[in-house]
Amino acid sequence: MKKLQAFSGRGRKGEKEPVLNPGSRAHIDRGPFWICIAFFLAFIIAALIDIDSVGAGLNAALQWVSMVFGPFFSLLVFANVLLIGYLVISRYGSVRLGGDKPEMGFATWVSVMFCSAIAAGAVFFGPGEPLTHFSDVPPLYSQSVEARSGGAAVVAMQYSFLHWGISAWAIYGTFAIAIMVAAYHRGLPLRPSSGFYLLLGEKRVRGWWGKVIDIISVLAVVGGVMSSIGLLVIQLSYMLNVQYGVPNNMVVQFSILASCVGVFMLSVVLGVERGIARLSRINVGLALVLGIALLIVGPTMFILNITVEGFGGYIQDFTKMSLFTDSVDQSGWLSFWTEYYWAWWLGWGPVVGLFLARISRGRTVRQILLGAVSTSSIALALWFGILGGTGMSVDISSGGAITKTLDADGMESALLSILNELPLSEILIPGFLVVLLLFLITTADSITLSAAIVSTGVENPPNSIRIIWGLVIGGTAAVLLQVGGVSTFQAAAIVTAPPIAFLLAGAMWSVPKQLNQVRQLQAPDDKQPTHRDADFGNNSSAHDDPLRLVSSRPEK
Repeated sequence: MKKLQAFSGRGRKGEKEPVLNPGSRAHIDRGPFWICIAFFLAFIIAALIDIDSVGAGLNAALQWVSMVFGPFFSLLVFANVLLIGYLVISRYGSVRLGGDKPEMGFATWVSVMFCSAIAAGAVFFGPGEPLTHFSDVPPLYSQSVEARSGGAAVVAMQYSFLHWGISAWAIYGTFAIAIMVAAYHRGLPLRPSSGFYLLLGEKRVRGWWGKVIDIISVLAVVGGVMSSIGLLVIQLSYMLNVQYGVPNNMVVQFSILASCVGVFMLSVVLGVERGIARLSRINVGLALVLGIALLIVGPTMFILNITVEGFGGYIQDFTKMSLFTDSVDQSGWLSFWTEYYWAWWLGWGPVVGLFLARISRGRTVRQILLGAVSTSSIALALWFGILGGTGMSVDISSGGAITKTLDADGMESALLSILNELPLSEILIPGFLVVLLLFLITTADSITLSAAIVSTGVENPPNSIRIIWGLVIGGTAAVLLQVGGVSTFQAAAIVTAPPIAFLLAGAMWSVPKQLNQVRQLQAPDDKQPTHRDADFGNNSSAHDDPLRLVSSRPEK
């Protein structure tokens, strides 16, 4: 505590209260910025020279990461869920981070957060993943559950909830808390590396150790967002081809990608409130309307029953599913499903955590974690329940027609195949096409802004940096489209996950210690804060956070 100074929120006479804003003028950290840009340019050039070797290398890396790090990923992600649960119910849950009144309302905040992370991938996998597990039961249950049975339907929902639920969002929550304490209570730049000041020391965080962390974080999240963009472009192109006769070729896919890049670059230039938040509200609103419509025109009771039963099985078997390593059969299933997802979410972790930190200032730890983990997990569970439940019901009634199409044409075919079997398909299909576009745009614009923030260390980076990152993300996604296939995007998403896993382990160690420091200064005298100080959704002002942590050294 020697390096920490406490300041009164009212200020002492003749002493100005420090402004805990992580940078008011943009300063491009040219080392990490140009190293990241050079890496992606080199990747694009290598693909232009020998695209087959690039594709083979990515797929080989996918197998290696899964084989070497898979069990470690599973254990780490499970332990992080336990940490998040502890923080929510513990005394640290009432700690308010940032001190100011939240800049956006609860509904907008949840919408922006939901659209900024893994929701785009849920549109692609929402109908197809449950159907895949339904027709090919995961190895943990394959000896006791028959494919395409009632039990298989429950297991399919359990695994969908596991892969897209609490475990993923908990990763973002841990990184967000670490970064918020560093930026808003320590005065460090708004970068992923700042969250490790307790582990590495402030001098190393400001030096090349910090730069390396930021570089790895940006490379990992750009790989992850390219995967989401590419999968949705493939799905859009497929749906336009089958439904409206538009050619499904590289020209059409590049045209879709270019159009989306233009829109999300405009959104990111407009900023959080005028661009990203507005699109996110529209996106979530339309997805909600379509979800309710599917629930009404689809097999309503089957959807409700399978969602509830699957969620119950998910809670009951959460530990077993999370830590299953397929140690006896070694079927390879995990590398394409659970371990792949853990690596994908880890890759997104630091930069999505930074974006969550950027939009969550002024909220308590409990509000952030319940909002990020619980609300988003429940929303995705309902989404998978509606799409997956509808798909399985239609597949049963059609004698397996949906899964046959899925086997023949791939995951991108599932959504359209289901919608064509439902009433009002002529309305639902265009609606889902718009939702696909909006999820693609809102995910890409938030990650583009986050990459620009990491490059500058300020909350509102210059538009030139935002545009550069938008072009880099779009250009690299175009290369992966040329390399081809869903598996290529999956490989690109996870090859950078191993170093991020070690960063998460460091953040898990640091966060309770960081929160303890802030809590000690926030508690007046020796009075300990209670859980009532931070009821979920309570928006209090900076007056409720009179004491703050800042660095005793001036900002360089």
